[in-house]
Amino acid sequence: LGSLTQCLEHLFTHFTRENAKACAISLPPWFVPREVNYGEAETALEQIQTNGEQAAPEHKESMACWSSGNLRNYATNSDYRLT
Repeated sequence: LGSLTQCLEHLFTHFTRENAKACAISLPPWFVPREVNYGEAETALEQIQTNGEQAAPEHKESMACWSSGNLRNYATNSDYRLT
């Protein structure tokens, strides 16, 4: 999970250095945002890495929420402020 976090930060650093002004992601129709703590996200990622597409839906949902929450945090962080 740490390396995924670093990848997200790297992307935001790259795009804001290139003067990106916005960030957009596509979300599945079932998506409902919620807070996901690090431990839950770590477990979900391990399950997805182990089981791939066969991972339980709750693990996929947890990772979707964790990822979108982190993207939101980077987009609103003063170091990366996107408008």
